[in-house]
Amino acid sequence: MNGINEAGRPAPLPFDEGAVRRAKEALLTRGLLTSPVSQPGVRNIIERSWRRCIGEGVPPQPRFTPSRGPAERQSMLVDAARPVLERLSEHLADARVALFLSDDKGHIVMRKAAERRQRNELDNASAAEGFDFSERSVGTNTLGLGHVSSEAHALLWTHLRDSPVRREPRQVRVPLPTGWHDAIVEHVEGTEGERSAFCVRLLPADSHDAGVPPGTARTNSRAVTTSEPVHPRQDIAEQVSTAIRHRECLALDGEPGTGKLHVASAAFATHFPGEPPLVLDLSTYRRDNEDSWFTAAMEALVIGRGVVLRHLNDVAPSELNRIKAIAECSQDQHTGSPPLVLTIDTEKAPEHARTLIDQLATTVRLPALAEMPEQLPSLVTRILAAMPDVERQTRFSSDALQLLMCGSWPGNVAELRRTVEFLAHRMPGAVVGAGDLPTRMQQTAPHRQLTMMEAAERESISAALRQSGGNRSQAASALGIGRTTLYRKMRFYRLD
Repeated sequence: MNGINEAGRPAPLPFDEGAVRRAKEALLTRGLLTSPVSQPGVRNIIERSWRRCIGEGVPPQPRFTPSRGPAERQSMLVDAARPVLERLSEHLADARVALFLSDDKGHIVMRKAAERRQRNELDNASAAEGFDFSERSVGTNTLGLGHVSSEAHALLWTHLRDSPVRREPRQVRVPLPTGWHDAIVEHVEGTEGERSAFCVRLLPADSHDAGVPPGTARTNSRAVTTSEPVHPRQDIAEQVSTAIRHRECLALDGEPGTGKLHVASAAFATHFPGEPPLVLDLSTYRRDNEDSWFTAAMEALVIGRGVVLRHLNDVAPSELNRIKAIAECSQDQHTGSPPLVLTIDTEKAPEHARTLIDQLATTVRLPALAEMPEQLPSLVTRILAAMPDVERQTRFSSDALQLLMCGSWPGNVAELRRTVEFLAHRMPGAVVGAGDLPTRMQQTAPHRQLTMMEAAERESISAALRQSGGNRSQAASALGIGRTTLYRKMRFYRLD
């Protein structure tokens, strides 16, 4: 089939530089009132860029590329992106690919190019730090095009700007290239008019009600009052949300400190906003030899309030029928009422507690922090975001985050929270480096198993160091990376 690829999509047209040049010259000659370019090989997005440039009077061949001094570069953006670009440049070293980082105005703030010849070519084209490659400055180009051609974002922003979305989070239907989707939308405080900004989080495809017109704000029981995700891992969040939406009795299973209560609270806030759930700690009531928890739970369910029963490990065999009665009561309420949530650590729970969970609940296991090190940076960001004033501005360097990701974290998320809050109190508004972490974290070797790529990388670095007799400069040269990168990787893999 001509023009169709294996995926069943139209194959891209071959690039014809001459045809593209002739199409642009024709547009320049005839002006903006001409019909759209129909020459083969000219994409619509390029033709629209040409038209914008002509309309704004951008010279077809600018005599020079504007630049600004290095003092104006965005240091926070550079600091955050540097480790990412370094890793990408290492993986793409053999592909002769140059990497660029630009700010929201089109100014290049960082460039990564491995080959000297390539760097010279880019320098001759002014494709270097500090130069302005926005579409308004130099015309149609890849860097500048990326800042003005985001059709999905433009369509979404225009819709939200004209919708009744205001300060509080609302569940609305929003337009995307694939159709209308349900999302939680919140207007960002301090932005108005043409500079309005919105926080948008798409909901699962099955979360909307049939027959709701596009753009209709909804405030029913499934609306969200918090933009915080139910769980940092998407698969866990979807399991929890599915059970909650269907009003199933939910058991959150995990080690101490894995955030069971936090996940339960976030799930209720997301799907059943309003009054927060009643949280009852069975271990406390058992020690005090009280049974008032049963009455409190039943009364809360009758008035449509959610209930969380914590530490089911401590439930006595004599109390099993009460738990069953509470679960039945939660299912007997009207469809808009929140369900019952239980928390348990099945690894340490007695047999009668595990049997009860199997009989009553949909169980979702929350992984230990050491099982999801890739989520640790986002968790650190969320913990800092909840802190007050200057402490909220505290940041962790890439080296510090890598050390944190290597920790065993026996106390799980609770231990991480204490560590981050402690360091933010000690260094409010500063950048926390690897040397600022507690000594035990600096001296502890990685506890998680390395990925196959990491294991191969560690072995390559170790072999290069052996062959160079420990000369790090020679080892870095043999590996094709800079000495700074080598030092960072040696610290990460504990090769120093």
